[in-house]
Amino acid sequence: SLQTHNNIKCSQLIASILAGGFAGSFSWAIVYPIDLIKSRIQALPMDCSKNDRSIVHIGKTILKESGWKALYRGFGITVLRAFPVNAVILTTHSELRGLFERTHIR
Repeated sequence: SLQTHNNIKCSQLIASILAGGFAGSFSWAIVYPIDLIKSRIQALPMDCSKNDRSIVHIGKTILKESGWKALYRGFGITVLRAFPVNAVILTTHSELRGLFERTHIR
């Protein structure tokens, strides 16, 4: 029936939104410490020694001075942005792909 079809479509849409949001958030949880270290390196003066610019050195310095939690400072706001962005991206991709398949556009 039409009601059943609409319920399934709504469930698929919600699943796509949640999958995209959680996938984006999870990916940031994995890469966030490296991204933070990269940003610290980019903020260093250009005449900094090669050793002082290394990922290992910056990582050790952060851990020594501030502990492991410092590697996730600012993570909350990043996830707050990442969840809706990735939810929209995956849902849009899924919906457009379905539309193209139904209309035989390749």
